[in-house]
Amino acid sequence: MKIEDFENIVKEAKELNPFWFDDCESKVNLEKTDIDLSEKENGVLFPIQYKEFLIRHGSGYFAFTNVLSPLRSGDYSMWVQKARYGLPDCFLPICDNECGDYYGFVATNGLCSDEVYWLDHESGYQKYEKAYDSFFEFVVKTGLKR
Repeated sequence: MKIEDFENIVKEAKELNPFWFDDCESKVNLEKTDIDLSEKENGVLFPIQYKEFLIRHGSGYFAFTNVLSPLRSGDYSMWVQKARYGLPDCFLPICDNECGDYYGFVATNGLCSDEVYWLDHESGYQKYEKAYDSFFEFVVKTGLKR
């Protein structure tokens, strides 16, 4: 899915259901430099769609989902969540389902997958499987319920 297609879906959802997008105190606006610094500090390259989303929409709650931040601090930091729950080294969480499970990217040699994976807490955070082909697909299906 191209960024234009994704933004059109978001625009339509905002027009139909503006209350889904009410500002939330957890929202963190990010600049490209914030994301670049996180990639450099953590030795990873995030997928383009994730980076574009963060620049345009920030991290935090977005309709029916929440997007974790790549910044090192804060309750909604992927790194804080990763450390707090002992998530696998190769797994970078981008969203928790508020029931103990995570969606995220799998990183190989510092390069994150474009695909979004599901990490199950009932496996002791040891088993993950592909859930979505891309970050935008994940947001559209989980956050916008389309």
